[in-house]
Amino acid sequence: MSDIIINPFVFASEPVYDSDAQSLFDSRQDFGDPVPTAYKEAISDYITELKAVSGLWDNITQLVITAGATTIFTSLIPVKGSFPSGINLVNGDLGIKTGIKGNGSTKYIQSGYTTVVGTSQNDFHMYGYYTEMPTTNATALFGQGGATTSGGTMILYGTGANNTSIKCRNSAADTVTGNTGVGGYGVNRNASANYQAKRASTTSTITRTSQAPPARRIHLLARTGNSDDNPANHSDARLLLWTIGGGISSLNDYDTPTSNFITALNAI
Repeated sequence: MSDIIINPFVFASEPVYDSDAQSLFDSRQDFGDPVPTAYKEAISDYITELKAVSGLWDNITQLVITAGATTIFTSLIPVKGSFPSGINLVNGDLGIKTGIKGNGSTKYIQSGYTTVVGTSQNDFHMYGYYTEMPTTNATALFGQGGATTSGGTMILYGTGANNTSIKCRNSAADTVTGNTGVGGYGVNRNASANYQAKRASTTSTITRTSQAPPARRIHLLARTGNSDDNPANHSDARLLLWTIGGGISSLNDYDTPTSNFITALNAI
């Protein structure tokens, strides 16, 4: 009687990832940019954590996670929502664990949205995580319209000493002081009288009446003009991920999932 040697690896199961994460991995694979296993685990865990926050996932219309990609095109494949466009960006502008870097003059991202389905004047949020901040003052992390656009939304970084100008579906920009470092930046409106603003580690509530949003494109690493879709205030920040969608309970809902995601990426 002969001995039978069983190879235990034959029976090892493949990792099971979140279904939306797996769709992203499959799409990148189809375009010749397979996601390394460690990045798959980090991305899948991040999406799973977002889904575990009550009400958050349903209010995300677009989610883009650039990590784990080596080309601009594959980095912009959305987990959820419309496909954005990288304008003048090249593969060298992308870090596999740090995201897409603008150049402060010609490079930016068109989100693919003007009107965002599932949002309204008093029901909107945007959030982005930036791993490098601009080196030049008064550059836009994202924006729909300009400083005087009725109903516009934007975060204009470094408008003064440790200041950031922020608006969310209103006309006048509000100057927020403090905490202008790397991290999460965003706006969130679910009421007509006020909105939330996040910069780095701090979230605050700003009293400002809303106006109807303009028919302008939503850009990242730039904003649109006051009355047109031309990009302005280009930024040389580096953007790792972002979301666009309806109003949420709090921008702080992103804090723990994103912190865990950054920890996972740093461990790779």
